[in-house]
Amino acid sequence: MKRVTKTITISIAFILLIPIIVFIIFLIVPKDDWYTVEKFGNNYELEVVSRDNYNIVYRIKNKSNYVINENIIEYNFNDKWIIAKSKKNSSLELTLTDKGYAYLLTTKPDSITNNYWIIDKSIPINLNDSNTFVRLQVKDYFYLIVKSGLTGPLDSLDFYSFLKARNIDIKFKEREK
Repeated sequence: MKRVTKTITISIAFILLIPIIVFIIFLIVPKDDWYTVEKFGNNYELEVVSRDNYNIVYRIKNKSNYVINENIIEYNFNDKWIIAKSKKNSSLELTLTDKGYAYLLTTKPDSITNNYWIIDKSIPINLNDSNTFVRLQVKDYFYLIVKSGLTGPLDSLDFYSFLKARNIDIKFKEREK
């Protein structure tokens, strides 16, 4: 009987200990990297939003700010530059409005096109300056987008002309799936 009681006591203690261990592990594991796929340096990161949706963010500690809020399909970087190609629905057009940028429905037929982006990582980001951001409206939602150092969206001709004019020698690599 003593042996059964001792076994039950040990089992209950072990069962009570499991949630405590899980809680301690949760506190120890850094939470700011859970969605990070790759770090580009200077606080820029490729972040997974969903299985097929990746964005580029500017992250300080646990706070992320969108830089490119479109699905990144190819990208690369060096010490100074980040290049990215994103997939977008061409029936939505990125347009500057009096309230900031907005994706507005156009009369174009639905098709998939690419936008090209270039980020100059050497340009400082001041998160306390409202000129650092532009508002992006997607349907009824507004996002703040970091615009400092960002060039884009560009078409492929303007993108490759920009790279050539600045002697930026970076080639795209496909994002991991």
